[in-house]
Amino acid sequence: SVNSWSESASQRLGRSKFDFLDTASGIGVLAGSLGVAGAELEKISTTLAERAVDIGSLYNVEDEQAINAITSALTGEGEAIKRFGVVLNESAYEAEYFAMGIKGGAKEATEAQKVIARYNIIMKGSAIAAGDATNTADGYANSVKRLQGEIYDLQVQMGRELLPIMR
Repeated sequence: SVNSWSESASQRLGRSKFDFLDTASGIGVLAGSLGVAGAELEKISTTLAERAVDIGSLYNVEDEQAINAITSALTGEGEAIKRFGVVLNESAYEAEYFAMGIKGGAKEATEAQKVIARYNIIMKGSAIAAGDATNTADGYANSVKRLQGEIYDLQVQMGRELLPIMR
């Protein structure tokens, strides 16, 4: 489930499990509204949430900047993600449609297939970042992000415990 994934991702990548849930949920809602469903939807939302953290780590930017760039790229807006080495252009799309077996290219692709093609391009284009948050977990920037994530998780947990009492 996505809940157990967020717990695992939080431990591996040193970020808030609640932030992972929020990110995956946001990506999932977006991809779902564009026609992606089932296991493919879960895969896209969870792997892109993790990749955003790796991109943030590699390029030393806030994770939110990477998340926003990825979210924009999923809708076909490629400008923000270019700074992270991912180029979304017609030749990239056509090559990906061909690899997916869509002979007619963009004219024949469904919205869901277009999202999956964008996802594939994002994952290939950002492959250099894969694993960076784990590999550099002991560095200053990722140590600070880990601490911030732990504090946020603690705040959420405390809020959940105190809210019923305060009502």
